[in-house]
Amino acid sequence: MSFTKLSVEIIQIIFLHTTLPDAHYLAQTSKSNHQIFLGHRLPILRQTIYNTYAPIPELLKLSLSNDLLSGPIPYSGSQEDLVATLIKQFEPINSSTELDLDIDLLKKLARYGKVAERWVQIYPSLRWRFKTHKRRSLREDEKEKLRRAVYIYWVYADTFHGKDSPRNRPQDRSPFFQFVASRDTENRLLDHWSVEELSQVSDLAFHIEKLLKMDLFPSEKVMPPQPTASTEDTELVKWVQIDLQKSRYLSLIDRLQELDPKGIFDLMDASPEKRLELVRNSELIRSFVGLGNWMGGTLNASLHRAWRNRVHTPLGIGDGPYFPSLVSTLELHVYPYKDGESNIETWSNGRKCPITGWK
Repeated sequence: MSFTKLSVEIIQIIFLHTTLPDAHYLAQTSKSNHQIFLGHRLPILRQTIYNTYAPIPELLKLSLSNDLLSGPIPYSGSQEDLVATLIKQFEPINSSTELDLDIDLLKKLARYGKVAERWVQIYPSLRWRFKTHKRRSLREDEKEKLRRAVYIYWVYADTFHGKDSPRNRPQDRSPFFQFVASRDTENRLLDHWSVEELSQVSDLAFHIEKLLKMDLFPSEKVMPPQPTASTEDTELVKWVQIDLQKSRYLSLIDRLQELDPKGIFDLMDASPEKRLELVRNSELIRSFVGLGNWMGGTLNASLHRAWRNRVHTPLGIGDGPYFPSLVSTLELHVYPYKDGESNIETWSNGRKCPITGWK
């Protein structure tokens, strides 16, 4: 039977079972299909955005946090008030079964969703970087887990590291001890999500770190040489310069992980020369790098605290979810000991990926 002979009701049902790009392509195939699409535009867009960019609740939380920070009226409250406001606004989204989405909000959700969908496309090459014989496309449930991780990662990056975040206001930059106290604020935000969801965010953070280290900035020479007071070209001076350059390189990677998922793609899309210029001239890097690890301002440091508070037990790791990013970035001594030896290797080896479930 020809598609053109189908009833309007059946074509509407077909629209509702497509993705957002496919719905637009289908609407362009004929004048009658275009009229059917326009006649039921809002219900079709709502359903196709759900089909394409779910989970919608996490996507809405990202939109709310971005609107609060980057809206027409700049946010003027403190970091603690910002997190409290976000958590208060997140609760109705979790408890609501039907969400009323207007056309303007749907457009915003689609912009964020396109970034998450791009991460879905490149994730197999990151997840199976070395085991290429196991590489495959993600299943639908895995895609949804990864998109959720992208949305949560983005909310955290905007809240604590975005250009409109209260923490980045020059007049509100706090001394060291106040930064340490602000770790409670980060913990309160992450407590909004389950341990399983945070483990998926940890998996995404792990692959973002590898992307930065192995693909975008694979050499420590990305950092310009640091001038020294000594004029003697001794082996000791050379060793100190190399060690300092390595330390600044690792600090650079830590700071680049504060970018949101779209900012990572902006770095990827730039040419190597433009990428180096952006990094070396960026205000992000000109500031003192390295304090993030001590102040607890990085996402991975917050994930480590969440793991210790909600997963770690005195007897060992137990059956809690696997946090991949903690294995590569934190020192051995932060993990529990069993039989007098660190069990970091036994924890990482054989554990399944939080997103794909593959070892």
